[in-house]
Amino acid sequence: MIIKIEAGREIDIATPDEVGGIVAEAISQRQQMLMRAPEFATVRASTVTLPGHSGRTLMTGTAPIGPRPGRVWDVRRISVNGGWVSLHTDDASPSSYVTQAGGQPGGLVQFGRASLVLRNGQTLYIGNPSVNAVTVTVSLAVADVAVGDEWRL
Repeated sequence: MIIKIEAGREIDIATPDEVGGIVAEAISQRQQMLMRAPEFATVRASTVTLPGHSGRTLMTGTAPIGPRPGRVWDVRRISVNGGWVSLHTDDASPSSYVTQAGGQPGGLVQFGRASLVLRNGQTLYIGNPSVNAVTVTVSLAVADVAVGDEWRL
């Protein structure tokens, strides 16, 4: 819409239809962004037997527990059934220690948002802090997003 100002200058002001189109496009982009929210999944590892004072990378079948290439996990909950284990990221070094979980018949550890994030290539490692062998089953509840979309977690 063109309006003439008394000074003789003309300016182009958006019509109501043009403003409506701009607003509709912004709403559409917002809806598309919200559809890319994190995917929530439950990952169940196979049952693992750990000798006393030992550990290993947690597996499901033959694959280590961790995000697929190009993905990031925000671990929200870990359930351990059958005994106590220590949880680490990648290995059993003290700097990678997360927590202990388990008990009889089972234990549950919940994490806040972005408290335990596994990035591309990282795995969850479990250790047996006891002198006795332990057989445990571990389940995880995770939020899964693409690398670069971590802000959605």
